[in-house]
Amino acid sequence: MVSSETSLERYLDMLFDGAERLMWELSEADGHFTNYGFIRRAAQENQAAYVNLLKAALDQAQRASDTDVYPFQIAHAEIGKRLSRVARQVGYETEGSGDEWETNVWGDPVRPLRYCRTARLLQPSHCIEEEA
Repeated sequence: MVSSETSLERYLDMLFDGAERLMWELSEADGHFTNYGFIRRAAQENQAAYVNLLKAALDQAQRASDTDVYPFQIAHAEIGKRLSRVARQVGYETEGSGDEWETNVWGDPVRPLRYCRTARLLQPSHCIEEEA
């Protein structure tokens, strides 16, 4: 049997396949993207991985005998941690959201986390391959 942590990591890996390209596309117009924008697009482009990530989060919570099971919060927290790490690695920095508001999966207004391109951000590998 596969542990839920392994399942979470596996589905996160699948969800983040192409993450560098996605961050580049989301930030192309104005140099930034938000965590919610990333989650929406990544989930849309990798629907099976997203659904399986939610299922793995549900399984993890149920195995831990949590009385309150919140698979979306578990999954989105894991996506957020991974996004912060990957975005930093490829050259994005976080900044406050200012007056910006977005809507979460439940329709609630929330302040997003903005990721901005930095001077050290190079053209992502998918763009270089297309030019060759």
